[in-house]
Amino acid sequence: YRPEQLQGTDKADRLRRSMQEWLEQEPGHPYACAKLGALEVADGDRVQGIALLREGLANLGEGDEHAAERYELLLHLGIALSSENTDQAIELYKQALAQALDVRLGLGARLNLAALLLQTNKIDEAIQLTTTACQRAPEVALAWYNLGLMQRRKGAIKDALQSYERALSLEPSHAECHQNLAVARLVGGDIDGARGSFREAIALLNSQGKGDQARALRDQVSGLVKLDEVNA
Repeated sequence: YRPEQLQGTDKADRLRRSMQEWLEQEPGHPYACAKLGALEVADGDRVQGIALLREGLANLGEGDEHAAERYELLLHLGIALSSENTDQAIELYKQALAQALDVRLGLGARLNLAALLLQTNKIDEAIQLTTTACQRAPEVALAWYNLGLMQRRKGAIKDALQSYERALSLEPSHAECHQNLAVARLVGGDIDGARGSFREAIALLNSQGKGDQARALRDQVSGLVKLDEVNA
């Protein structure tokens, strides 16, 4: 399950009730704390969510047999703290990745950690983490998109173009990826390619009910690229 996909659904309500009943019978049970804590954080109740996640960690036994529960608790605690304490969130994600789990199972912590490292200007470490994610889970479009963002920020435009294109081959309707591909093409001197990608991004935003964003993007790029010009 993913908390953000359960929000506002009957499944979320059922899961919440089930975990609350479980904790009434077994206070501090790590699994129930992980599930309910993650839901509370996703619903905006960070204080309650953080308390549950910390309680779950405090009641978790030692040993690799608890690695999956420990990973989930650390991951969601990192998510909860990332907006207010970047250093602590980074440490929590690193602890999550240190668990004895397959690399694919730790993809969430890996991508979140890389994003925070990018915010703190540790770009090489961020790229290394995200590259590993792409290698181990090449079917995940988000990993390729994030890698493209990092490569473009470092100035590796050719690599960024390849990463964006790989992401779009997996998720063609990702408007933001088309937009970033357009910017990378523009920086690389491919005006016609940039025009086409900006058009695609605007069309997708409109089709997805995001007309305000589509108009804002058109206004933003109108001084850079003539969107209505026909490609040669």
